[in-house]
Amino acid sequence: MGPGQRIGELFLGAVAAHAMRALVGLAEDPTKVSDAPLAWEQILRAHAWSFADPLLNNVAPAAFLGHDPDRPVRQQNAEAFFRSKLNKVLPASAPQREIQLEEVRS
Repeated sequence: MGPGQRIGELFLGAVAAHAMRALVGLAEDPTKVSDAPLAWEQILRAHAWSFADPLLNNVAPAAFLGHDPDRPVRQQNAEAFFRSKLNKVLPASAPQREIQLEEVRS
């Protein structure tokens, strides 16, 4: 990732080609439409982690100070927050164990 590039723009660029292939595939074989939502979520999840992992692993500890200096955010907390949000927006592809843990906490 170069200077001035935004992670969201890079992510959208990475999944755009997959979206086009998926749409072409569905146009060629509409009987696969029932498999499409899960397959799409799996693609999005894989790409989300491919962008998140380097960011979480290479960020300076000071970056996790957050808005409240008396309550710093640790890397593990940031990763857990990301994982939780990802599971909420992509529920069909979320690992079962994580869904069950979140349901217990609610």
